Amino acid sequence: MPNASDTLVVNDSGSVFSTFWDTNIQCCEVFTKGSWSCSGNCFMVKVGVLFFKVFNPPSIMGETEVTEGSPLHLYCDGSNSDPQPTLQWISPNGKTVNESAELDIVTTTRNMTGIYTCVATLPRSTATMISTVDIKIILPIDCPTLNSTDTMIVNMSSTEEGSTATYQCRDGPTDVYTTQCTSTGVWHPHPLSTLDCSKETVSCERLNSTDTVIVVMGSTAVGSTATYQCRDGPTDVYTTQCTSTGVWDPSPDCTSKETGKWLPWGAGVVGLLLLCCVTNCAVITAVCVCRRSRSKSPSNTCSVYV
Repeated sequence: MPNASDTLVVNDSGSVFSTFWDTNIQCCEVFTKGSWSCSGNCFMVKVGVLFFKVFNPPSIMGETEVTEGSPLHLYCDGSNSDPQPTLQWISPNGKTVNESAELDIVTTTRNMTGIYTCVATLPRSTATMISTVDIKIILPIDCPTLNSTDTMIVNMSSTEEGSTATYQCRDGPTDVYTTQCTSTGVWHPHPLSTLDCSKETVSCERLNSTDTVIVVMGSTAVGSTATYQCRDGPTDVYTTQCTSTGVWDPSPDCTSKETGKWLPWGAGVVGLLLLCCVTNCAVITAVCVCRRSRSKSPSNTCSVYV
């Protein structure tokens, strides 16, 4: 038999929602504020009564999938009930982990996967509504560690998905390549499948600037190019390329460039001298003097003064 300290939970229409003494609730037929008239056993008892307007399951907000090691934040909203209920969180193992609307886990682990329950309880009663959310802790994707070898240099800082690493051969070309850790847990492209540093690689010798040549270059690999120009003489910039035979073509040579540049001027002087003598002219320049011979011989003479 209930006593005056028991609590019945009813809505505005007088319908019973919850009680501490559910086995006796069927005897209640007539409701008056502050008392119940029970005809089943012909007794009347006065009990405490709690009125409510609406009581709905709470709503849960937050991500349902997080990567292991990342934080987890869930929020249980009970504002859809009047009056607002008290809230608490129950973990997958059945333990109460927080008695408030928010559930914050700073660092998640794989054993935290499961059903999390938000329990809403009306004030001064045992009336409850629950909502659940299935949380999945995703294991992070890791690629195998890449190590340097006797023939290859590898630089890397992480093995997590999306991270990158660089690699290059210790000998031969100085080209640097990049690989990335994919969502399948493998490096792409894989250094061992794209670069075989154990084979003898064809490359050209490095070109260095000298007293006569200025060289600008990057790689010594086959197909790469370099530019060069002479320190003295013409200011033209020339290009050479590393061939498959391991030599630069054409070979940087400022001697031929200078000769080629100044030959037209020299040829012009010699031509002027020949023209002067053939035409029997008397031309005085800073270079030569051509005079017609006064002899009766049809031949001409030419004296050159420098």
